Amino acid sequence: MCSVNFPIANFPDVDLPDDSEPGTRMSERNDGGRHMANFGSPAHTAAMGNAAGMMVIAGGAMCLARGVSDALDAVAEARYQRRYHDALGAATMHARELENVARVAVTLIADLEAEVAQLREACAQRQDVIEALVGRA
Repeated sequence: MCSVNFPIANFPDVDLPDDSEPGTRMSERNDGGRHMANFGSPAHTAAMGNAAGMMVIAGGAMCLARGVSDALDAVAEARYQRRYHDALGAATMHARELENVARVAVTLIADLEAEVAQLREACAQRQDVIEALVGRA
């Protein structure tokens, strides 16, 4: 197992051990090769110092991305529900209109059936008159 000893952050008020001073070569360190070969790079030191902050920012970005994704899903669900309720309302209105048409049609059919009954009765009476007149002749 390899253990790596390197400072997480260099703070001005902290004294570094002699073998961790920036600018020392790996061969001068006498630490058995436990240090990374950063050769005192300020970028490496800054990156290691900012690693925790970057992880927090990355976690926050992931939470933000998840929140945005959940919000977009909620918007899509709201749109679907609105379209569903609009379609349901339109179907209900159409059903009411068809019910009114059916009521009017039933009323008209009843009127026509009454008229047909009257016409049959009138035809029967006329047939009786025709038969009476033909029987006299």
